[in-house]
Amino acid sequence: MSSPTQRTLTWCKMAGWPAGVVEKWIPQTKQRKDLYGFIDIVVLDGKPGALGIQATSASNVSGRVTKIQEECTQAAIRWLQAGNRIWVIGWSKRGARGKRKLWTPRIVEVLAMVAVEGSEAVFWTEERGNGEEATRDQGRREAKHPRAG
Repeated sequence: MSSPTQRTLTWCKMAGWPAGVVEKWIPQTKQRKDLYGFIDIVVLDGKPGALGIQATSASNVSGRVTKIQEECTQAAIRWLQAGNRIWVIGWSKRGARGKRKLWTPRIVEVLAMVAVEGSEAVFWTEERGNGEEATRDQGRREAKHPRAG
């Protein structure tokens, strides 16, 4: 069984996007530490800036978005102000009843706006894929990506 991070790396590779894992394993504490507290993977997808991805299970997407908004606010704002983007990708097995279930990503983009320096940030999200546009067939290794050209 592969991790959400490994599934996301494979998905990016199939889209032709260079991607690298930036989370670190700390053996002394037996914990993983994300870049800036919320980025597992950095991707160059051909769009301006870099794409920072938080990879997780589909059931944990809203929790990861909340963490970015509440615990990693300043880092997320600076990341976005630098012209970069943030996606939370949640993986689940989906498919029609009686058919083979495939790993399917749910993509949520995290956006923010700061009106005046020092004021509170306003965060919101946009769905980028519900699984219909982005699927992964493990046998054929095909994928359709919402932003691939």
